[in-house]
Amino acid sequence: MKKPHPLPKRVQPENRRIFRITQFAYLFGLIGHLMMVIIFHQLNIKELLWFNILYSIPAFSVALVLNRRGHHDLAFLFAFIELSSHQVYGVYLLGWDTGFQYFSIYLAGLSFFIDHWKKRSQVAILSLLKPAQIPEDPG
Repeated sequence: MKKPHPLPKRVQPENRRIFRITQFAYLFGLIGHLMMVIIFHQLNIKELLWFNILYSIPAFSVALVLNRRGHHDLAFLFAFIELSSHQVYGVYLLGWDTGFQYFSIYLAGLSFFIDHWKKRSQVAILSLLKPAQIPEDPG
């Protein structure tokens, strides 16, 4: 039987699940934002290009490091703030039709994997993100 990869020294064994899930999610977010740099460059959307370079990529890099050091809640906070602000800024610049508001679904789902959080906290995050799904009524 294959042994799982050892955890970093600062990650407690009881946090193995959250570490593995969030580490993958933060790496996915980092790679996604690196790809967005290329896309925004090709589309000549300089504001979001620089937002990704100066804010998104560093935020996900910090989340990865914090997570490896056992600071799972702080790492999640970095990802949460980055994705929330990226979503708002993307909708502000490009409009509701671009779908930036749907990035919050990623965050809401991820919060339910944090075992030591109370359900009340997880539902609160979902409640905070829900209004971002509702576009303004143009009428």
